[in-house]
Amino acid sequence: MARPSALQRLLIVTVLFAATFAALRVVLTYRALELGASAAQIGILAAAFSFLPMFVAVSSGRVIDRRGARGMLVLGLSLTVVATAGAVFSPNLGLLGLAHVVIGLGQLWLTIASQSMVTELVPESRFTSGFASLTLLVSVGQAVGSPLIGLVLGGIGSGGLGAGGPEPAGASDGAASSIAAHTIPALWVCFVVLAVALPIALTLPRRVDKDSSPEHAAAEKSKRLSAWTLLRRRGMAPAALSSLVVLAGIELIISYLPVIGEDTGLSPLAVSLLVAVRPLASIISRLWLPQLVERFNPAWMLVANPLLTTPALFILAFVHSPWVMAPLLALIGFWWGLAQPLTMTWVTRIAPARDRSTALSMRLTANRLGQVSVPVAAGALAGALGPGSVFAVVGALSGVSLATMARSLRRELRGGLGREAWDADADSGPELRT
Repeated sequence: MARPSALQRLLIVTVLFAATFAALRVVLTYRALELGASAAQIGILAAAFSFLPMFVAVSSGRVIDRRGARGMLVLGLSLTVVATAGAVFSPNLGLLGLAHVVIGLGQLWLTIASQSMVTELVPESRFTSGFASLTLLVSVGQAVGSPLIGLVLGGIGSGGLGAGGPEPAGASDGAASSIAAHTIPALWVCFVVLAVALPIALTLPRRVDKDSSPEHAAAEKSKRLSAWTLLRRRGMAPAALSSLVVLAGIELIISYLPVIGEDTGLSPLAVSLLVAVRPLASIISRLWLPQLVERFNPAWMLVANPLLTTPALFILAFVHSPWVMAPLLALIGFWWGLAQPLTMTWVTRIAPARDRSTALSMRLTANRLGQVSVPVAAGALAGALGPGSVFAVVGALSGVSLATMARSLRRELRGGLGREAWDADADSGPELRT
């Protein structure tokens, strides 16, 4: 049997760590509830996941631009393995918050490295397909990880979509012991899956240079663009904002659906299934993405994302029946699934080849900024208006994203550039600059 290619091995690592991170976010929320966290504190813990990565993302991208992606991929996995074991032994919210911070840093390095490795392993003309495959496997991992960990957590309450959720934290020592009896094994399951991914990551190539020409070598040694210069390139800021909205929204779905489930009597398994609806819908959209890009202008798809998901988010803020939430989450997941690989391709086209990892890391910096600021603001609102109000915050941001996206892509929306511009070299002309 032939050994899997480097890209296939990268995708295997991707699906394993994506499944684990989806599971970890659910488990850590229940662990925090067990330790007595309020809705506002859940928001702070969600922000802790992204606080440190917000400050190191760009410098991490610079390191990958110079040295390749493999080392940071392995480092991110190793760090997450250690932090997951640490979460098992966290006796209070402070130490659990520290585990959130370290796991968030590991997730950042894994994400930047995996996206950058796609640009190392895949020809430039196939970036969209490469990112679609990567994000497809992320969605597969998320869709599998949430319900499987829900089965582990299922002993907390009875199954089904009705009542049977866990008692509120502090209701009784027996209830707390019951929850702990299931969150601890669930954390160990996450630890084992990450440990399996680590040796696979070690087999990935250290660096792949697809162009060995003297011109390419000279370009690699030329002065790299500053982060500010990259941000000023036309389309970079709207792409970053679009990605921020998606990632902040995913963060709040993962963090607050368990809280809504507590308030409405949904079991942990039911909550995990609802969490899994979004990545399942993203799987479908990412499977279709190559065909959709061939048929439709990608600019229209980027604008359609906030146009359709904004009203769905506002409805989700006020309607908490699982039978209504499920189709809304499916709609949101479908369009968010398209937005992520399309903005990755957009960002790599905007930046010169020597600065692509930095550009991708700037996009992730925006993600982490959203994941820090939005959950804290939404958590404060949730404390006053209820947990569902967090989705209204994301809906408002999505409306802003719609306006900036439509303005930045107005020329492409008129059909002046079409798909040819999407596949054009980012260094080929000044039209990509501000």
